[in-house]
Amino acid sequence: MDAQKSYFIPPPQMKKVMHGDRIVAVIHSEKERESAEPESLVEPFLTRFVGKVQKKDESPRYRS
Repeated sequence: MDAQKSYFIPPPQMKKVMHGDRIVAVIHSEKERESAEPESLVEPFLTRFVGKVQKKDESPRYRS
């Protein structure tokens, strides 16, 4: 696998990582399309993340 190549990460899988993170992933090929499934985080892109937690309808929601 090429470490410099970008791979598509489906939206449900993107919930596990942030844009710019370096990850170990499983590559899936289907009909000439490749996508990545994150397996582990190697290096986070962000060193700090600041946000607010907003409570609505008794369930926490996160805002950046």
